[in-house]
Amino acid sequence: MRNDLTIIGREMTVFILAALSLAMMILPIYIDVAWMNDARHETSFTETTQEIMLAVIATLFFIAVRRSAVR
Repeated sequence: MRNDLTIIGREMTVFILAALSLAMMILPIYIDVAWMNDARHETSFTETTQEIMLAVIATLFFIAVRRSAVR
């Protein structure tokens, strides 16, 4: 029974983290349009946030590749 609760807790944590990551992708658009009134400018909060997310994702992939190459 304890093992089942551990599995359920782990899966709920994964679900919540996935939902938060999706919200983090939508939030910059809302901030740009609703708060900053920056819907038409080329450089925006959304664009900057997307570049930062891309850099983080690329870094995580490089770390994963380096770890798998060491094994």
